[in-house]
Amino acid sequence: MGRAPDRGLGLWRKRAWTLRALVLLALVRLGLAVLPFRIVRRVQQRAARVRRAPCPDSWVPTLARSVERAARRLPGEETCLAQAMVGQILLARAGHPSEIKIGVARPPAEGDPKGRKLLAHAWLEARGVALIGEPEPGRYTELTTR
Repeated sequence: MGRAPDRGLGLWRKRAWTLRALVLLALVRLGLAVLPFRIVRRVQQRAARVRRAPCPDSWVPTLARSVERAARRLPGEETCLAQAMVGQILLARAGHPSEIKIGVARPPAEGDPKGRKLLAHAWLEARGVALIGEPEPGRYTELTTR
C-alpha cells in the first residue's frame, strides 16, 4: 500500500497552512467583492513573490489541498479565482513559483441557445501541473496572461 504524500508532515503544519489559507481566502474574497480587480491583483502579486529557498517538492500538493480544505469551510461560494490567488501566495511563501491560468469556454447549447455567454475558470499551475482548480481537459481556452 502506498504512503500518502503528505503523511510525513506534522498535523499541526497542515492545520497551520489550512488556517493561513482560510484567512487569506476571506481577505481575497472580500477584496474581490469591494475593490477593483487590478488593485486586488497588485496586492496579491506582491504577497506572492518568492522570497526564500523552496520547501520540499513533496509539500506542494499538501499546500494546494489546504486551500481546497479552507474553501470548503468558508461560507459562501467557492470561487476558483480566489482559490488560485491564495494558492499562489502560499506556494510563493513556501519558495515555489506558480502561475494563475484563466480560461474561457462556451456553455453547452441547451444552457445558452444563442451562444452569447462565456464560462470562465481560473486554476493554479506549478511546473506545468494544475494544483488547484484543474480544468476539464480541452474544455477551456486559455487566455494570455502576463
